[in-house]
Amino acid sequence: MLATVFWTNIWAKQLESATSGTASYAVLLFNRGDWSPGAGVPITFKLSSLGAAFADARLASVANRTCTLTDVWNASRPVQRLDCATASFTTMVPDHGCVQLRVVVSQEPRQPTVTSGDVL
Repeated sequence: MLATVFWTNIWAKQLESATSGTASYAVLLFNRGDWSPGAGVPITFKLSSLGAAFADARLASVANRTCTLTDVWNASRPVQRLDCATASFTTMVPDHGCVQLRVVVSQEPRQPTVTSGDVL
């Protein structure tokens, strides 16, 4: 049995922010492989890895923030809002192709959701 090797890379860059306190990143999911004609490969990255790579405490598990992901090149893909600390993002990337995302971290921590029966 042959092992399948996917040549994938995830590149990221912190972007300049027009609004003070807002963190945003450009993330490029790149598939250099030619292993699955026409199908591409799934590439996954954890949002918390941005925090580790750029020493951004707003992406730590205690920060309780929301990240908004936008596909820069495919406007038909819906915008996703995910928990920065625990969520991961997976998408299919075609052979010799890439997907570019813009990740924006919310300025303020999320407020806890209160439901009936909760004690404050």
